Amino acid sequence: LLLTEAYRREQQANTRQSETEAKYELLFEHNPLPMWVYDLESLSFLAVNAAAEAAYGYSRDEFLQMTLHDIRPAEDMERLMADVRQAWPTLNLGGEWRHRRKDGTVFPVEITSHALTYDGRTARLVIAHNITQRKETESRLQLQSAALEAAANAIVITDVNGNLEWLNAAFSELTGYTQAEALGRPLKELVKSGKHTPAFYQELWQTILSGQVWHGEMINRRKDGSLYTEEESITPVRNKDGVITHFIAVKQ
Repeated sequence: LLLTEAYRREQQANTRQSETEAKYELLFEHNPLPMWVYDLESLSFLAVNAAAEAAYGYSRDEFLQMTLHDIRPAEDMERLMADVRQAWPTLNLGGEWRHRRKDGTVFPVEITSHALTYDGRTARLVIAHNITQRKETESRLQLQSAALEAAANAIVITDVNGNLEWLNAAFSELTGYTQAEALGRPLKELVKSGKHTPAFYQELWQTILSGQVWHGEMINRRKDGSLYTEEESITPVRNKDGVITHFIAVKQ
């Protein structure tokens, strides 16, 4: 009876292990992100999932005849080899890399990897996240920021209460206030001249808080106290829910 009970428990343990392995295999195969396991010594692919086949254009059989060299631009190989030789921790956020598809196109990826033993080999499990869209968005934002900074007209961005959150070099040149002096402060505190009536400012705020663009001329004051007249347009900026969160003012 004791032998029978021991056998039964062993069978149950084997069944649970098989079920666990099947679940992990299912998660690997159906993960929406490209995943693979590679041999740390030879850099050859030991396993790949369906998402990797779709993202890189190679079949599973082709992948299993390849190494990491085959999905990297030649100019990145020196960095790759230096990275592989590192004594990385079990879980490694490998940063940004460039990968190459079967058709030769190169795209940016963000890598996460985990050390493991696979079929008796020292290996790493890799998850590759295509960050092309993120990099394009970052590039557009950098271009927009550079364009605003380089603009000849003074440009400021405030929150809905008129506190300065961004200003370009032209604003500093016009008013004499540096970024360090101006950011976080109410714009009116810096440049209000006292030459306009309360009704003038009331009309301006009613216009922009209603979502309309305000255009007009205004007398403002520089840091040194001198006055100047500017032509200005103030545009409300809405978030994805349509709520006004900021104002952008262009001054000449």
